[in-house]
Amino acid sequence: MLTKTINVLLITASFLTTITSVCNISQSQSKATSFNKNDNKESFINAAHFNKSQKLYAQQNNYNKEINEYTQMIKKNPKNAAAYNNRGTFYYQLEEYPKAIADFNEAIKKDPKDAAAAYNNRGNVYLQLKEYTKAVADYTKAIEIDSRNPPIYLNRAIAYYNLKEYRKAEADYTKAIFLNPQDGLAYIDRGNIYKNLKEYTKADADFNKAISIDSQYAAYINQEVIQNPFIMYKFMNK
Repeated sequence: MLTKTINVLLITASFLTTITSVCNISQSQSKATSFNKNDNKESFINAAHFNKSQKLYAQQNNYNKEINEYTQMIKKNPKNAAAYNNRGTFYYQLEEYPKAIADFNEAIKKDPKDAAAAYNNRGNVYLQLKEYTKAVADYTKAIEIDSRNPPIYLNRAIAYYNLKEYRKAEADYTKAIFLNPQDGLAYIDRGNIYKNLKEYTKADADFNKAISIDSQYAAYINQEVIQNPFIMYKFMNK
């Protein structure tokens, strides 16, 4: 299991709006909630669910507000490729994938020479739709335009992984690590590729490198290696 499902949605730098990278880091989702003896556990859970629902509702409203603003920009300037790209990212966040694809298509059409973000973002949609071959094609186009952007290589690696093209995934993780040597999650993901290739020594080295970058990765890695007796043996006999 890879740590990153969608690594990044690229927003054109000329706009103030920023979409953060979407990472599925297992340890961040598995923190236990502790309760004191006097806590009403049921009430606590219900309140948390209510607060989460409120937060999601507010977030959706914010996305719709951003979509409306970019729609107005497009009406004023129909040739604004960046506005199409950025509006598409918000449609993506709302899981309105056909609308997201349509906007990324327009962004590419309006400015094909500077469409790395739009190609990457459309690739992210295809990744969500499990159309991995289309995702690879889009990420490749993005890399042809911007070959120095680590997240695009990470995204293409995930698509290759899902196509079971592990050597190509390994190559993309290696390139991403070369461009950003302090990305611990990239080492973990490449380590998981090596697990699939049964290259356990290399996997071990990558997991250790991730821990050396950030010790908090150890919890996730230990959860992963326990599923593989060969790697677990290595960790138990250090």
